[in-house]
Amino acid sequence: MIIQCPACKTQAQLPASKEGAKVRCSECERVYVATPLGSRAPSGGGFDPTKLVIGVVAAIAIGVIYGVVSKTPDREYVVEEPEQRTRTALEADPTGWDSPYVKLARELFELVAARNEQAVTALIDGENIWRRRNEGFGGPAPTGKQDWIAEEEAAAQAAARAAAGEPEPEAPPTDDRLWALVAGDEQARFLAGVVAELLDTELVAEWEPFDGWVESEDGFDVVVRLQVSHRVDPGLENRHVEWRFFKRNGRWKAWYWERWYTPDEVNAYRRKRKGKTVKRTLSDGSIVIEGEVRPIPYDDETSIEDRARIDRLCAQLIDLDALPPVRTAANRGLVEIGKPALPPLLTMLAVVPLETEEDAIQLNLVHLALADITGYVTTFKVHELLGATRERQESGLKQWFGWYDRKYRRFEERQEKGLEEVDALLDSFEPRSEKERREFERYRAERDG
Repeated sequence: MIIQCPACKTQAQLPASKEGAKVRCSECERVYVATPLGSRAPSGGGFDPTKLVIGVVAAIAIGVIYGVVSKTPDREYVVEEPEQRTRTALEADPTGWDSPYVKLARELFELVAARNEQAVTALIDGENIWRRRNEGFGGPAPTGKQDWIAEEEAAAQAAARAAAGEPEPEAPPTDDRLWALVAGDEQARFLAGVVAELLDTELVAEWEPFDGWVESEDGFDVVVRLQVSHRVDPGLENRHVEWRFFKRNGRWKAWYWERWYTPDEVNAYRRKRKGKTVKRTLSDGSIVIEGEVRPIPYDDETSIEDRARIDRLCAQLIDLDALPPVRTAANRGLVEIGKPALPPLLTMLAVVPLETEEDAIQLNLVHLALADITGYVTTFKVHELLGATRERQESGLKQWFGWYDRKYRRFEERQEKGLEEVDALLDSFEPRSEKERREFERYRAERDG
């Protein structure tokens, strides 16, 4: 069909299938709708000879024009297709695997695995890391019970070092200067140290992400969580890593990377934390309930200030070089604190070895403090003259953890003292008849839940 620009009257030839499409004139660049030249909508009415004559003349004119046009080269035309808006990556997947923030965390995993120090450095926010390490800056509060899990792992590592006779590592020095007041070369050395640590971090270097999402984003802070699998050992369970990014000078940079525990993992840790109790009969006939000896973390509700005070009192309690009044005052202070002091005291039972007479004295001081707080008594004794045997000593320590697993959660200071004293006596009770045995077993079942 023949079309004509309504502005400059330039004509062009176009396939009939393009009727109704938008075209751009090659001469004046005007865009118009392609319709056959001279097309008209049919009108109603009877036969009109004048219209017939006009139609014949128009047909002849069109034939002449077509003949002229057909002898000239086809003019260029451009078909304007309807506009189709393409969504950006952020609009298509704002919080999922293909979102920009998740891609940034994924990129860091690959750069660390490739040990690309220069590229990793460009994506690290040294200022926020400096503040976090030196000024106590924590950023957005993490969800879940992540803190006590980290404390439990740290306590287990400390116990392992103590058992192996290894010294405690020195805490890194802190610096209370603002980042802006730190010299440029010192900033560079600090950032280089952070990057070196990250490149050697097993949690990042040895794991590969396969799923992830944006947990939160407020324009300046972003929290991203990735699910990762081990690059070499498929037998290791998948885990999660949390990244936090801060927008610095228009660019997102990482300042936090730690393992994140799902609610199911937290519950599993709690079940593991509770431990299992075992009923056992000692060689002297005593029936006792033992638990697994292990470090016990502080309760989440115990403040940092209270923890510092408890740690100080515990150290004074077992300091054999201190004067007796100092140890007595420490015991009294721990008893006044009550339940919050029980986890660190139990941890001391797990950390202090039972190898020398001095060890036994220290463990006995802890044992007495626990008894003063709870009113509970175990078979632990410090010396043979007091009825101690190696079996009763080791079992006495385990009995404290059996008490913890059964009683700690519902324990309210000294309100259970009377019942605990009865329990201690019944630990060595031997029923003399079938009736006494049934009643005794019924009581123990009700007591132990």
